[in-house]
Amino acid sequence: MFHFKNIFSHDLYICITETILFFHSDNKENTFIYYLGALFDIIDTDYFLSKGDIMKVYLVPNHPETYIIEKIVALLMQQMTRHDSEEAHNLLLNGVHHALREDSPAHIIVAEEDANILGVAFFNVGISLKMGGPYVWLNDLFVHNDYRNQGIAKKMLLHLIRWSEKEEIRGIELETGINNSVTKHLYNSLGFHEIISDRYCFNF
Repeated sequence: MFHFKNIFSHDLYICITETILFFHSDNKENTFIYYLGALFDIIDTDYFLSKGDIMKVYLVPNHPETYIIEKIVALLMQQMTRHDSEEAHNLLLNGVHHALREDSPAHIIVAEEDANILGVAFFNVGISLKMGGPYVWLNDLFVHNDYRNQGIAKKMLLHLIRWSEKEEIRGIELETGINNSVTKHLYNSLGFHEIISDRYCFNF
């Protein structure tokens, strides 16, 4: 299990809203587009320019366009053992609809490019006694198989961290595979630290 304490000090983060200001990095494949709205602490969408295409990372609103929900479910189906399972599809679809209800503690962050969903971060906000307030449990962080190793997961995590800071979240926790060294490196690079725990489950 990993934990992130609410200390935000990442130079790589980009906040944006309306007015465009361009900044060109040395890596032409990873040119960032900055927005001046960050000066007013407004968090809406992050835009990234890569290979001539604009990718945006944002928190999905409560009533998104239908294609957004369909593509979120289609992407998450890649994680399933049976990709053609109708039951799995229906469970995911129902879960996404519940997450996007106005009274839901769950939220979804996506990375979108040309109306295609490339990555999804699904999380819930709960109350932690040990932290003395709200915290985020990151249930899923998933990137399309064809778009991995391009920094998409990192961009979604940074958006989550920034959103959590704005919402006065006390910390972020998640679980990852014991032998998943690549994912562990990603979390460690953003300030997460590993904690020891045993997780139990009861299903109805």
